[in-house]
This record gives sequence, C-alpha cells and structure tokens, in this order.
Amino acid sequence: MILFKTIRWKNFLSTGNRFTEVTLNESRTTLISGSNGHGKCLDPTTNIEINIKDPKTEKKFRDFLKK
Repeated sequence: MILFKTIRWKNFLSTGNRFTEVTLNESRTTLISGSNGHGKCLDPTTNIEINIKDPKTEKKFRDFLKK
C-alpha cells in the first residue's frame, strides 16, 4: 500500500502560479472543497506529472496505478 503524506501543485487547472499543498496524513479523511471553477475536479482526461525521486517508491506507485 502507498500512503501519501502531502500533495503539492501549481499551475494546475485554475489554481494559479503559487503552490497549493494539502497534508493528507493528519486525519483518516481529507475533503477538498471550493467554489465552482477553482480547480478541485479531476476528470478522466486529466494528466498529472508525478516526480518521485526514489526508484522503489516510483515502481510501487506505477504498479498501484495499474490496478
């Protein structure tokens, strides 16, 4: 199992040029909310570039995505 601690992005959909970071491991669930048009929706055509520096973690992540 892969446990994500944080997720960080910028220039994604309509979130702007400053980094947005969400901590995911402080509680059992995380709710992301906002007004319409503020970049919280992903659809099947969304591409996300993942930068994982550890080769073992990257392989685990890619295997996880294939499931």
